[in-house]
Amino acid sequence: GEGCDDGNDVDDDDCRNNCQSPRCGDGVVQEGEECDDGNRVEGDACLNDCLEARCGDGALQLGVEACDDGNAVETDACLNDCTTAECGDGLLFVGVEQCDDGNLIETDACLNNCALARCGDQQIQAGIEECDDGNILETDACLNNCVAAQCGDGLIRENVEECDDGNGDETDDCLSNCEAATCGDEQVHEGIEECDDGNIDDGDACANDCTLNLGQTQVAPAQHCLQLIEIDPQTPSGIYWIDPEGGDTADAFQAYCEMDSDGGGWTLILRVSRHDNSIDFLSGGEGWSRSNYGDVSNIQVNDPAHPQDHVSPAYGRLSADNMMVRNRLDQASHGVRTTDNFLANRTARSLINQSMVDGGRACSSSVTYFNGSPQHGGYNYLVLSGDENGDTEPGRIAIRNSCSGDAESLQIGYTRSGHGDREVWSQGDHWGNLTAVSVFVR
Repeated sequence: GEGCDDGNDVDDDDCRNNCQSPRCGDGVVQEGEECDDGNRVEGDACLNDCLEARCGDGALQLGVEACDDGNAVETDACLNDCTTAECGDGLLFVGVEQCDDGNLIETDACLNNCALARCGDQQIQAGIEECDDGNILETDACLNNCVAAQCGDGLIRENVEECDDGNGDETDDCLSNCEAATCGDEQVHEGIEECDDGNIDDGDACANDCTLNLGQTQVAPAQHCLQLIEIDPQTPSGIYWIDPEGGDTADAFQAYCEMDSDGGGWTLILRVSRHDNSIDFLSGGEGWSRSNYGDVSNIQVNDPAHPQDHVSPAYGRLSADNMMVRNRLDQASHGVRTTDNFLANRTARSLINQSMVDGGRACSSSVTYFNGSPQHGGYNYLVLSGDENGDTEPGRIAIRNSCSGDAESLQIGYTRSGHGDREVWSQGDHWGNLTAVSVFVR
């Protein structure tokens, strides 16, 4: 039947030419319709409600739109331009992407896979990370905090560092260059080494095993010169540190050790010259105080006429058994020594009745006998085993002390029994001109 009949042949008015009322989907665009394709396909250009398809209408236009969710949300799977959300589009897909900066740079805060840059992602974030190897090894070139491994970071780099304690202490087991402490590295390993000079000279202050050689420094003095040559018979003559009493080395001192005469091991205690036309060695009112001992460096081995008197602290501090007197420090032929155990483990000073009192004087006038020979003329004589020419009668080296006013005088001379009571102070018969006399003990 007819739904209408308007008697005209206009097909797009209120009554179509087939006498039916117009409707959406009849294939004729009527007033109020944007389109009418007469089909029920929602994916073409004309929707089933006779509206033209557009992005955002919620209907997917096939071949035109990738998606159409009908909303204005840019953070879901379908963007507002009806394209599918994807990494790199510059829009954050909530719940799927951590970030999306829309570029292809792998060294910024957002990676190309739309994940936030982090330490361990194998991508070095510029200005943030020094390295990023993506592993959890702390012994390779890149640490787990994405900092490049370096000496001092407290982590041992395999095949590169021997150790790494993370401190700057050069005296512990690990040096600051991440090498294990060893003898010869020029760093004293605390509690292990006494010294470390880094050289291969075994005869200097520090031995090659990093122990202190006795006598070379104040902190490692020998007890006396004899100890040095007992340890090493090849020890040369020279100046060494000694400390007769032992203990605290603050009072150790330097002394000349004669290592070539009569088995060596002799400690120089006195050297008296005649540069002032006398053989007196005056200590003034100080009483042989240590301030008057003189500088051991003044001993000139190759200069017997050197004008420096010298009194070593060994004169009053070193207990010994034997004494040797030479008129030239550099010629052993011009010397005589006492019989064995002459000093009997006493100091030379105590032998001639002197007290070892710093800053004070103590002169004795009592008669003292040495090795069977009494005082002669009020002076103490040290009787020797024989003179240097092998005379049958023993010679004597006389070391005398006297007190006069505020001065204490020490004199050294030569006499022998065949000359009666005459003491030859300025010139001995077999000693020539006594330009310098050196006294040693052992």
